[in-house]
Amino acid sequence: MTSAAFIVNTGEPLRTWNGDRFVSVKHVANPDYRITCIPSCFGPGNPAKYPPISYNQSQAVVQGE
Repeated sequence: MTSAAFIVNTGEPLRTWNGDRFVSVKHVANPDYRITCIPSCFGPGNPAKYPPISYNQSQAVVQGE
């Protein structure tokens, strides 16, 4: 039996890029990098779920700061 799978380790930006379609692990190389939704994951009738945000800003939100 064979199965198809893939692993993507993008860190926290993954949540923003795909509108919660996939979960992420906490890791990012540049905490000031601006995270935005991937263009293929939003469009007319399906707006980006989150505004652009840096990793540091997203962690402040998650931690209630």
